Amino acid sequence: MNKSIKITVDLKAITIVLTVVIIAMLGAWQPWRVSGETRKITVAGHARIKAQPDYYQFTPMYQKDNANRDKAIAELNAHIAQIVEELKRLGIEERYIELQTSAYDQPYVEPLKRGENAVTSHLTVKAINKELAEKVQDYLLTTSPQGSITPYPTFSNEKREQLENEARDKAIADAKERAERTARQLSGRLGKVLEVKDTVSGDIVPFSREAVSLDGATSSTPPILSGEQEISFSVEAVFEVK
Repeated sequence: MNKSIKITVDLKAITIVLTVVIIAMLGAWQPWRVSGETRKITVAGHARIKAQPDYYQFTPMYQKDNANRDKAIAELNAHIAQIVEELKRLGIEERYIELQTSAYDQPYVEPLKRGENAVTSHLTVKAINKELAEKVQDYLLTTSPQGSITPYPTFSNEKREQLENEARDKAIADAKERAERTARQLSGRLGKVLEVKDTVSGDIVPFSREAVSLDGATSSTPPILSGEQEISFSVEAVFEVK
């Protein structure tokens, strides 16, 4: 009788132990989960940085008309050479001056007299600061250019890269903050970042430019008011949620 009770008790103890072991193994193994499955969320982060432009780009155009095309080209070349030399004297480095010349059977700006030829040159001039840009603008007004000579303010490659890096860092921080907020709403906690992808990069120019009059009524140009330009950056980030 005692022996039978002892065997029954031992079987119950073994059954309990085995049950605990099986439950522990199932908890560690989790066979109901799909292998490799990871909870994750995808969020977008945005940032904008405003800064003063450090480059001022001019694009004046010049035209010479003459019945003799070679003479028109020679006159235009002499005129451009004089302009380039004066730009250098003002402080513009040669690497910031680009020239493109074209000969047309038809005029680029104004109608030609019968038998004349039109030759045009497009100059691209970059001033590296506002003070120099104002000097260049005042000088170009005296060179009989066609169209507007108001400069286009922009960023140098070095400054744009610096601003984009700053904006990207802020965009990533914004994405992480959004992801942490979403993870809390899902009753979880944010894990490691799985992927970051740049989605948008650009600039917004919140300023207006007035075209400078070229009718000879004024001897100086208005001040350059470039305001601030804005660099925007966006990223798409994927985070693990635990």
